[in-house]
Parts: sequence; C-alpha cells; structure tokens
Amino acid sequence: MGTPSPALYASINILRAIVQLAIGAHSVVVANSPSDLADRVGALSGEASRILIVVSDYPGRDFVQSVLEEGMPFVLCVDRLVRIAHYAIATRKEMTAVMAARFASTGLVNVERLMTSPPGNAVIARPEWNIKSVIGEFCRAYGLDDQDRLDQVMEYLGVSASQAISFDAFAAKACPQDIDVRATLEKQSPLENELIDFLALHYDRIVAGQALTTLEWPTFALLRPEFPDRLTVGAIDLTGPARFIHYGPFLSLPEGVWTIEVAIEVQDCLSDNRVAIETFAEEVLARFETQLPSEGVYGCALRFRVVSAARPIELRVQLLTGAIEGTFLIRRIKLTRVTDE
Repeated sequence: MGTPSPALYASINILRAIVQLAIGAHSVVVANSPSDLADRVGALSGEASRILIVVSDYPGRDFVQSVLEEGMPFVLCVDRLVRIAHYAIATRKEMTAVMAARFASTGLVNVERLMTSPPGNAVIARPEWNIKSVIGEFCRAYGLDDQDRLDQVMEYLGVSASQAISFDAFAAKACPQDIDVRATLEKQSPLENELIDFLALHYDRIVAGQALTTLEWPTFALLRPEFPDRLTVGAIDLTGPARFIHYGPFLSLPEGVWTIEVAIEVQDCLSDNRVAIETFAEEVLARFETQLPSEGVYGCALRFRVVSAARPIELRVQLLTGAIEGTFLIRRIKLTRVTDE
C-alpha cells in the first residue's frame, strides 16, 4: 500500500520475487476500496492460484480501515511529492503539472494516518534505505527472513549483495521515466516547477512520518475563471460585473478541523466593492463577506471541517457587486489543523 510512485511499483517486484521463490504461482490485483477488492478477487475465481498480492496505490479511507480491522500484514511505500507528480506526468497522458500536484497531494494525505501512527503489522520502506535492508524488511514481514531466502531474492532481482544503492535508486531503475519532467515543465512555464516544489516542502512531512498540521498553499496556485488553464500571477483588476475572481487550488487535506488564513492587498477601492471568501468541497464549508477598504493589507480566517481527503479543498473569492475601479491581490494562504477529529 502507498502512493502511486516508483517506490510502490518497485516494491511490487520485490514482493513478487519473495512470493514466487517461497510459495510459487500467484496473482496480483490492484484495489483502492473494499468494493474494488471484491470485484478483482471475484474475477479471479476460476484461476488455479490461491496466492494473492493486493496492491493499493491510491487507498481510500474505507480500504485503509478494512486492512487495519482485519490485521493484515502490509508493506507501506511512500514517495516524495515531486516523485509522485513527475511520475504521473511522465506516465499519464494529458496530466498537467497542476493536475499532478493535486493528484500527489491526495496520494500523500491518503496514507498520512499510516505514516504517523504505523500499526504493528506494517513495514515502512524508506526511500533512503539501502535496497538490501528494504528486501530484508519485506522478507521479515512475511516470516521469510533467513539469509538464504534474502540471498535468493536479491539474486532473482539482479541485485548484488555488495551493491550499496538506495531503495530510491532501485525504484528509479525499476520504473524509468522516458522524459525529463522538470526540464519539460521549465520550457512550458517555470511556475509549474515552482508549484510542485513549493507543495513538496509541506506535504513531504508525511513521508518523514510527521502529521500535516500547518502548511501554506502558493497564491499562484489559484485560478481565474477567465484563464482556467493558467496559474495566477499579480493583482486582479476588479473593474467589471459581480463574478468569481479566484478559485482552486483543489488540494487535499487530512480529515479534521482546519483554519485558513488569507492575507489580501487592495488598492483604489473607492466605491462599495464587496467580496465573499469561502472554502468549498462539494458544498460551502465556511464563508466570510466584507466591504473592501480603499487600500491596504488585510486578512481573514475561516474555520472548516474536512470530512474526506477525496474531496479536495477549494478557496473561492467572489466579487459580490459590480466594480468601477480597484485591484485585489492574495498575498498569503496559510492553513492550520486545529483537530483531527
């Protein structure tokens, strides 16, 4: 179980080698929910193999809960946000940097609970570990930790016993990317690399086994209705009819109660310009309305509850009245987790 990334997919090769050498023929299914698993297992009912490796690369809350309740042993492989996003861009058609950043944020939030409070039946594979140590941990998780077995698995995978490469390097070799994603994004827009790198500073805490309790979202991750395919840079001219002026970034947060602090700067708002700032995830979670001052830097804070990582959070700013002048700029978006209940 883990994130849709080279680390997880490379671990499948390791587990298959262990099972093949220790037991024999087996099947592999991918499932991210209990219903997925039931369907996949049902489709295998006519096959001779009774040994099953279950892979979950985007596990939902109900899938994680069912694994924990059943006390199943499992290996947890979690990659950094940059690796998840880059691999998604390299392997999935039409996957943009913005989409990949959202995809990666959800993948990490999905496993936060397991990384911060790992159950006793979980083995966490750290990217920086030596590949020999990772294989050894996998073998021990399934009670196959004798030296002969470890040597057999390493030989089967083509890994030298003296090879001192990291699991990260092994994963990159097992799941090569055909393109240099960072260079490709730089040609398209340097902001796309900045977006992924900025989010990684915060979401990668999960990889280190830390709870996501405070973070920032880059202001340029927000979108504008008139330019839905561009990241937002600079102030918005408010002149025009009442309308939404910002939305996005559709990023995931762990379940619980959160506050979002939004710092804004306004200039030349000399008439009655009113705005509403709200958080949204399939429904309005919290909302704040105010008349804009003529100029200056101001802030507001909203408290809201996240009920599911599968519902990415959106920050929406709406101009409630037509405006004949003024500019509006979001300077900072800071989020704090109040409670995980």
